[in-house]
Amino acid sequence: MASFIDAYYGGTDFIEMDLQISADQHLILQHDSYLDDTTNIEEYADRFGDKKRKDGHFYVEDFTLAELKMLKRKQRYATRSPYLNDKFEILTLVELIQTVKMLNEDEPRIVNTATTPGLYIELKDYNNYLSEKGWDLAQMLFSTLSNNGLGNISDSKDTMPIIIQSFDFEALEKFATLSD
Repeated sequence: MASFIDAYYGGTDFIEMDLQISADQHLILQHDSYLDDTTNIEEYADRFGDKKRKDGHFYVEDFTLAELKMLKRKQRYATRSPYLNDKFEILTLVELIQTVKMLNEDEPRIVNTATTPGLYIELKDYNNYLSEKGWDLAQMLFSTLSNNGLGNISDSKDTMPIIIQSFDFEALEKFATLSD
């Protein structure tokens, strides 16, 4: 959350994130489908050892939100400072939306005030989630945005512009049937 808030106050036009899905179907802000490189999951190997797959990875989709909230973030690259390792938790899309709305209302930024900061959301692994779990990430995203008053351009353009991206063309096609 600290990096998102820093970007917000730094005057960013858009806050970019990637989405994964937890076992109980919460939209999680996470680039990789697995947790090994970006969290302290190994510290919980005794507790969650049964969730480690044959390929040696712990996957987001195998953990509930409550289990994911036990973990702390860490830097994946040795060339980056580990100073903030174990300080921040995994976030949901809803938490980020609520935070940006709160900042806009209660503590608006003073840099780049002509631009309303938006969300640049990447749908990850759309086809895999759909075929393996039956989870439609595009539908889940649209529902989450709609529940937060951001489902269509007319709802969000002045409060929080939204851009959706994906390397899975089918995700964009599906989202286009749901939202303008």
